[in-house]
Amino acid sequence: EHDLSKEPLVFQRAVARTAQIPWMSATTTDLGWSTRRLSPSTRFMQWYARRLFEVIPRNRRVYRSFIRVSQMVDHPAALFRPAVLWPVLTRGGLSGSRPRAKER
Repeated sequence: EHDLSKEPLVFQRAVARTAQIPWMSATTTDLGWSTRRLSPSTRFMQWYARRLFEVIPRNRRVYRSFIRVSQMVDHPAALFRPAVLWPVLTRGGLSGSRPRAKER
C-alpha cells in the first residue's frame, strides 16, 4: 500500500528545489533595501545585477541573454557566460569606463 501522507512533503521539496534559483534571482535586488548585514554572496549578486543593468541598454547580446533568463528560457548561469560576463565586468568596454553624456 502507498503512503499518501508523505506526498505533500515530497512535492513541496521538489518545488523548493526547482524554484530556488528563480526565487534568488527575483529577490536579490529587493534585498538592497534591507537594513541587516547581507551575506557576501548576496552582496556580490547585487553588485553584478547593478552592473548587468548598466550594460543592458548598450549591449544587444547581454540584453537578449537577460531576457531569456528572466523569461526562464535559459538557466541563470547564462548570465555568467563569457559573452555576458566580460561586458558586465568591464561595463561594456575594455577600459571599464562609462561613456559620458554629450552636452548640447
